[in-house]
Amino acid sequence: MPRKSREHRLAQTQALILAYEEAGLAGDRNCTFAKDMEYRLQNNKGLSPKRRDWLDSIIDEGVPEPQNEEQVSAILAAANLKGMEKRKNILIDFAAKLRRGWSLSQKQQTWLDNMLAEASDIRENGIWAPDAALIAKMKIAVAIGKGKGGYYWQHRPGTAKSHDRVCRWLADPENTQIDEWACQKLLKAYKKTFEELSNPRHPVGDLRYYAGSVALITAAPNVNKRGELVYPAVVDGQFIELKASSIGKRAPRKKKIQE
Repeated sequence: MPRKSREHRLAQTQALILAYEEAGLAGDRNCTFAKDMEYRLQNNKGLSPKRRDWLDSIIDEGVPEPQNEEQVSAILAAANLKGMEKRKNILIDFAAKLRRGWSLSQKQQTWLDNMLAEASDIRENGIWAPDAALIAKMKIAVAIGKGKGGYYWQHRPGTAKSHDRVCRWLADPENTQIDEWACQKLLKAYKKTFEELSNPRHPVGDLRYYAGSVALITAAPNVNKRGELVYPAVVDGQFIELKASSIGKRAPRKKKIQE
């Protein structure tokens, strides 16, 4: 076989990428590899013999003849549905497997069925969005998160991911997607705080104790700018916010003076 020039191989690679994209398989492994090789060829970077052979083999193979066309079309339609962005890559990957005639494991099939059901629900009921009450709670949850340090997030990756998603959505709800899982995950992480906000341990008007002084609770608890749960109170004639963890229901015991 005559040796290909860089320009000829680049043109073939670009044609292959276009064919994959037109087939709705832009996320296929071969297409992704071809895009990487396109970048290298365009920037005069060398290809190893193994890479060159693989690239030439998928160029010769072309886009695989479609199998399971009806199912593949349904999967690609779900992948390109607004509201399914977070599932798009895995759906395209499944479509590519089925297009080649490959079978899915039982676990993969269940996963695929769940994603298709999610797409169907979006078509019937629209994209899920939090209501006003949930948005208010999400804002409080983000405020609570401001009081958490790196150690907290490092040991709670799921909560950290939910926190980031919620923050992005609150900053730009028109152009960012949020799902119910992320919202509920974050609220669950701060369950005790929300329970106390709903049912204060220290009702307004009650007398409590703080640092050896009597404290009069003057308002319902809230989350301050540092992410702390606090109670507005009057202590020694001063209006201050007391951290919930520092308020006592009973007067501290006086130490006995030894003779």
